[in-house]
Amino acid sequence: MVNGFAKAFSGANITDANVVYRVLRKTQFPSWYSWRRPYFSSESREITNGEVVTDSSGDFSIKFKAIPDKSTSEENLPIFTYQITADVTDINGETRSATTTVKVGYHSLLASISMDSNIDKNQQKTIINIETNNLNNQFVRTHMVNIQ
Repeated sequence: MVNGFAKAFSGANITDANVVYRVLRKTQFPSWYSWRRPYFSSESREITNGEVVTDSSGDFSIKFKAIPDKSTSEENLPIFTYQITADVTDINGETRSATTTVKVGYHSLLASISMDSNIDKNQQKTIINIETNNLNNQFVRTHMVNIQ
């Protein structure tokens, strides 16, 4: 489910407005996937569309099932990007549009590792940085491991 809100340029909530939405899915693969197979890019596929109405606060919700692309193997760790577009039309007939994306996959965490390009074996410590984010690029706290 994706929540949204409709506000006029003046800042007033747009209530009882018609919201027409569309949800598209695109399949992406991790960067290492191209090492094993030729570059693959999927076409966008419409998952659902419909209409909802804003409430007294200008809020609305778009509910959809995050249907995976069954033609891709789970072991290749695909990431499914759902693009949600909403068009809100107020009582004056003015339409405003917004688009957001949500990423979903069979895994929930991405880790990237960085370190100096050269390691001095005579030094007692080498610093390795590990950054962890969810599929929507938001930081995820993980446990720190100290390797001697």
